[in-house]
Amino acid sequence: MTGKAGLKAGLIGAAIILVMTLLSQIPGVGCICCGLTWLVYAGIGVLAGFFLTPPRAAGTGAGAGAIAGLVSGAAGGIVWIIVMAVTVALGGTGDVASVIDPQTMRQLIELGIDPEMFVSAHKRWVKSPPHKRQTVVCYRPNGAAEKTRRAQ
Repeated sequence: MTGKAGLKAGLIGAAIILVMTLLSQIPGVGCICCGLTWLVYAGIGVLAGFFLTPPRAAGTGAGAGAIAGLVSGAAGGIVWIIVMAVTVALGGTGDVASVIDPQTMRQLIELGIDPEMFVSAHKRWVKSPPHKRQTVVCYRPNGAAEKTRRAQ
């Protein structure tokens, strides 16, 4: 009976985690969803204990909660992977490369780290706030980088 209660609570929890994961992609709501997700996982464990037939014991309740957490966590992880894959496919990783300082990027290149890991296109505009100029960083296939500055 422990497995049945845990599975039932886990599937209900997986549906709730699915909604929470999708809501967390909204810019303002994402901060709220982060904390609420922890409460949802705790609630899934409580729900698994509630679904047990009386008399309920601590050991069987913990087992049902563990099964529910496993099911909902696995489903939540799969949903998160799908959402991140879609986000990267639609938006790319250009935002990551645009916030890396050109000096830091140069050091990474000197260490042998391929800048293609951070850049989805071969040309990115990187803002340089102190000089109010834009820097174009062009990455060559061999890993070399060239920078040119343009005044705004």
